Amino acid sequence: MIMPLLNGMRHVDRLIERFGERAVLGGVCIVATTLDAEGRIGQLAEMQELAYGERDGTTSDRVQALDAALQGAGFRARLSEQILQEMWEKWVMLSTAGGGTVNLFDRCWDRAQSGWRALGYAAAVTPVTSAQTWKAWVRAARYGTAGI
Repeated sequence: MIMPLLNGMRHVDRLIERFGERAVLGGVCIVATTLDAEGRIGQLAEMQELAYGERDGTTSDRVQALDAALQGAGFRARLSEQILQEMWEKWVMLSTAGGGTVNLFDRCWDRAQSGWRALGYAAAVTPVTSAQTWKAWVRAARYGTAGI
């Protein structure tokens, strides 16, 4: 039993090709993290959730056993009968936020070249949309526009 928790969908097909249809579950991890300068993972928010299930929506004995094992593990663990839908929803959200972030910083860079400070403009235009955006804003605050 393999429970992939990567963002995106392509890895699922690769795992199925290698290990077979039956071996691969679906999974979604909801957590906000970042890497510090030493490469350590730091948690940015309290949310910690893991959703998992059979990709065909059934509730098999093995996912029930997995669910029982994960209860009380220190984070919210949830068996889902719609795990593929949840995986796609997360991927669409992350893709959209990533595109928005790139667009925002492209505009900020243009403004910065015109004499605007990127951090001030970005803060005035939109709230923080992702951990990567926050990280970029922190770099901009520390190093000016060269940190973007």
